[in-house]
Amino acid sequence: MKHAAGEINLHRLEPALARRMLRVPSGRAIAGHLLFIESGGARIAHGEESDIWQGPCLAFLQGGSDGSLVLEAGSSASLIGLEPAHLDARISTGGDMLRELLAGESRAIPVERRDMQRLSRLLGDIVRELEEQGSHARAAIDAYLTLILIETYRLAGGGRDAPVEEAGSANLLQRFRQLVERDFRQNRSIHAYAVDLGITTDRLHDICRRSTGRTPLQLVHERLTREATLHLERSARTVQQIAATLGFRDPTYFSHFFKRQTGLPPATYRERTRAAGEEQRRGPSATYADWP
Repeated sequence: MKHAAGEINLHRLEPALARRMLRVPSGRAIAGHLLFIESGGARIAHGEESDIWQGPCLAFLQGGSDGSLVLEAGSSASLIGLEPAHLDARISTGGDMLRELLAGESRAIPVERRDMQRLSRLLGDIVRELEEQGSHARAAIDAYLTLILIETYRLAGGGRDAPVEEAGSANLLQRFRQLVERDFRQNRSIHAYAVDLGITTDRLHDICRRSTGRTPLQLVHERLTREATLHLERSARTVQQIAATLGFRDPTYFSHFFKRQTGLPPATYRERTRAAGEEQRRGPSATYADWP
């Protein structure tokens, strides 16, 4: 659903049963887009390349190039198109930093759930003001957008309001996820990740458990499983080829791993998802709102 009022361009995408695609427009008037993946996952396609991100995270999308946002089934996200005036008028401190992030290559920053919940409430407040258009709605929308930009600036590393320990843990978690994104196909040990971060394995385990509720190994396995499902859903590669691409020397071990993670062997998962896709194309589109 798209809301627009004056300079505000907001797409609020609630969870749906099927994958959805949204074009991300470009133009000189657009400095860039902020993408808030509140839950689930999304893929940003630009040309022949694409970035795959898992929520909760905050992503910065370039304003000068067209792309498409593919939101996975069951995922929720919000997309705000920003003009230079948004940054100049609403966040004097930090505006330059955000402009640089929006002008660079698309990138995502992992966000703790409590931070995303706070952002989600602010986004919901904007939607409410846009729908009701009550008295002083424009002033309220401007205020909420300013708060969102301030929160974004802080999460991107510009803020110094968090306690040192909390800020350090968030930074280490972000760096760990970046390392996982780079190396998840290489079957690295959690100890090797901890060495790269300059911390002990126990500290890495504690940071991941407190921030995400999952262990470092679970986060690596989730990323591997996500990549495997994408290959099974969208490529014509055999299970053996996919296993090799993901760093599994033994296709049988890959099949056992995938079944532990999803409850289905790879071949069965591929058959069911493709059959479900055909059924969705034949039938009417549905959303969670259609459930009894």
